[in-house]
Amino acid sequence: MLRLELSSRTLQEESCLVSRPCVKIVSSEYEKVLHTIRDDIGSHLIWLCIEETTDSCGRYMANVIVGKLSPSEPGKGHLILCRELDVTNHRTIVRTVQAALLSGLLWPTFPDEEVNKVLTLVTDAAPYMIKAGKSLKLLYPKMLHVNFLAHAMHKVAKELREKLSSVNSVISSVKKIFVKAPSRVRAFNTMHPELPLPLEPILTRWGTWILVAFYYAKNHRAIEEVINTFDEADSRYIAKAKATFKMKGLMPSLTFIKAYMSVIPEAILKLESRGMELVEVVTTIQGVVQEADSWPGETGKTVKQKLEFMLAPNPGWSAALDLERMLRGESEPSEDFPNYSAQQAESFKYLPLVSVDVERSFSSLKLLLTDLRKSFKTKNIEKILVVQSNADLLH
Repeated sequence: MLRLELSSRTLQEESCLVSRPCVKIVSSEYEKVLHTIRDDIGSHLIWLCIEETTDSCGRYMANVIVGKLSPSEPGKGHLILCRELDVTNHRTIVRTVQAALLSGLLWPTFPDEEVNKVLTLVTDAAPYMIKAGKSLKLLYPKMLHVNFLAHAMHKVAKELREKLSSVNSVISSVKKIFVKAPSRVRAFNTMHPELPLPLEPILTRWGTWILVAFYYAKNHRAIEEVINTFDEADSRYIAKAKATFKMKGLMPSLTFIKAYMSVIPEAILKLESRGMELVEVVTTIQGVVQEADSWPGETGKTVKQKLEFMLAPNPGWSAALDLERMLRGESEPSEDFPNYSAQQAESFKYLPLVSVDVERSFSSLKLLLTDLRKSFKTKNIEKILVVQSNADLLH
């Protein structure tokens, strides 16, 4: 049977232009994937997630992930639609969601009863996403719009990074000293063979910045000792690093991070894991909120305010709290709680409130559009990405 091995060496050796036979294969595999997704969703209630990015060609691309809501198991997310946007605003987001639901991709027809099967929309907290959620709520009255909770934690970590500039200066300058400098790496390993090289944060994942700060809180004296042996004439970053180690506020900032901020990367790690129950997700967020009450000083106050600011505009957070209490069997929902039956409320047991699946689909897009492969037509990109993201369904 012909199959499209998108991650194999074959694609690396293809020309930028897709031949007609290849297009036919892509279309065939694309239809098989959609058929398998429809079988998986069946008659279940569904959640969907939409996120947008800019590809390597500068185009705005929106991906729609769908999955079933089931009380018996977590619903696997399936990329069902990849669509190029002319502009990014609430109108194009609404049109993209409607294209995913009404064009026959998920259901061959869309009778009135299917409207009530769309129970959850998960997005980031961008203003245009909030506005799009309000518009879609009019079309899908049972739909609960919730923002990614891991994104909220990332924003809190980013606020901490910006507030504690001395720590950030040390991390960024030291990182550059050891890049492509084997002699300096050898010097570090010789002086402190028991220590790993200074860690590097992933700038798009702010929780890792806190973990790197933990490393510096424990080992900054040893790192400074090594840096002081380097000649400032070799690199401007050596001079900068030496200066930043002497900055006022560095030691107090590292102490504050080590003493109080471990809850943030721990929460991010939990929230990014697959298959968490809604009860666990809410418990994790509430644990961070409770910890925030004990964060001292001006820095603690600033970071706590950021946490409150990120949770306040989340349109579905209060409903998620009600659902969590109902799943525990502890209390009645609030007056503004959506009109869900007990069966519908039960389906939220494994509600996904993270962006892991959609972020992975964006990673697939980056791998597809390399520097040597940028001439794909958009319609082919959309089909290939759906096939590639759901490749496990073809096995």
